[in-house]
Amino acid sequence: MKSKERVLQAVNHQESDRPPVFADFTPEIAAKLEKKFGLKEPELGIYLGNDMIITSVGISTSFERLQQGTYICEWGIKWEKVGLYTEMIEHPLNDIEVFNSYKPPNPYRSSIYEEAKKIVEKYGNDYAVVGGIPCTIFEASWYLRGMDKFMIDLLSNKTFVNDLMDTVMHYHFVAGKKLIDIGVDIILTGDDVGMQTGMMISPNLWREFLKPRYVIYFMNSKK
Repeated sequence: MKSKERVLQAVNHQESDRPPVFADFTPEIAAKLEKKFGLKEPELGIYLGNDMIITSVGISTSFERLQQGTYICEWGIKWEKVGLYTEMIEHPLNDIEVFNSYKPPNPYRSSIYEEAKKIVEKYGNDYAVVGGIPCTIFEASWYLRGMDKFMIDLLSNKTFVNDLMDTVMHYHFVAGKKLIDIGVDIILTGDDVGMQTGMMISPNLWREFLKPRYVIYFMNSKK
């Protein structure tokens, strides 16, 4: 059974020859595996048994692996190299007054979908291709505003929060539709709203701001 068939059967609640497998690696583990096997992703994951390949578009792709120093991504967020990872050190909407003039990246650019096209063309017959648009709404919003200020905004500046979430949702919604048109099999959305001890926001706030927007994604994905 091909990996693609195995994944799609599992998604459709059908029995397959075995459960599908996918593993992702932190940068330091990936580097060791690449050195050991002489392979880079996605060939590395395939060699190790992955049934799926992920290609992502959106704000999550701002996590570039710098050798050193700082950079400003296309969303206007300033990042700094900290160990093996990057940390946000400046947010473009730190001053709420600049929101009306803020312009997010253009999700219609063909260049940002080149990787997805190549992966679908090369691997799409044998492996399930996942189109990732993680950090979809909640995370993208606080990345732009800053966590502390955005949490306050959720209670005291709801009009702004709705406008900001609509802005980032539009980008990722367009990106998701583009990935579907390219031929990915699955769309991956995601927002970290939980901690070890519970949710970062109340269930009521989740229902107010996030649930109706995710309904838009899911209802339109069926068309």
